[in-house]
Amino acid sequence: MIITYLSAIGGYPISVKNILISILSVILNTALFFVLEVVAQFTHFFLFGEGASGDKYFIGEALFYTALQMGILYYLFQKKFLIKTNWLLIFNLIIAIGLYYHFNMASTF
Repeated sequence: MIITYLSAIGGYPISVKNILISILSVILNTALFFVLEVVAQFTHFFLFGEGASGDKYFIGEALFYTALQMGILYYLFQKKFLIKTNWLLIFNLIIAIGLYYHFNMASTF
């Protein structure tokens, strides 16, 4: 009963393959965030010639790369490559926003 209800919400039948693809997309989303954070660190270093510890400009650069990640997620959703349902897209966007907030905004308060 619950499985048919959840498959009706997502639009795709719940199978082991779809569950593994969903888990893989969440893992790749998190890995992409950390790769883009490293790129943001290098960008900040090459632009300003210093580290990003306590610098107010790093938040904007990290926000740019988070927006880039959200654009990549939306592109994958449009192509139905890894992210096939609206719920999985929303979940991955919440993960990206939450990681940005945790690593960039929570330390500034």
